[in-house]
Amino acid sequence: MVKFILLICFSLFFLSCNSNEEQMPEGNKKLIKAIEQLQKNKDSIDYTRPVENKNIIIIKRETELKDIANKIVDYISKNNFDKAFDIIKQYSYIPNKEIDIVLKGTKEQLNLIKNRFGKFKGYEFVKEDKIGKSLIELTYIVKCEHYPLVWKFFFYKAEDNWAIAKYNWNDKIESIK
Repeated sequence: MVKFILLICFSLFFLSCNSNEEQMPEGNKKLIKAIEQLQKNKDSIDYTRPVENKNIIIIKRETELKDIANKIVDYISKNNFDKAFDIIKQYSYIPNKEIDIVLKGTKEQLNLIKNRFGKFKGYEFVKEDKIGKSLIELTYIVKCEHYPLVWKFFFYKAEDNWAIAKYNWNDKIESIK
């Protein structure tokens, strides 16, 4: 996602260099403002602070991971990001503030590109990758009218319990391999 944002930033920078702000298309102005806000939010996260010790729902069995990811992606495919990210909060040690920042950015980005990708038309489970005994990556595509979006969830087990360690989405279908 960072590469995607950087690509957009560079593109818009070059677009803006060739025209003044009054001549810039309204969509470009909105995209620039959304990217600036995301950067501001990212900079407000203190990565040196220990993870909050919040009460998350314990995942004991590996067989539950796909069910949880399916619920999240099902909500995403129905354009209900708030519910999807609420589930992520329930099963992750990632601070809620950081999840809320990603939620806001996801909504803004998808709102800006919705004409290109079209409406959501469901989802499809693509693959599961086990990385050792402690890390599992689940990959999905959210089907849109014109193009799929790739969603990945990484579950980590330090001792006896699993939790969502990371999640992301992008438009890079070549990353599915």
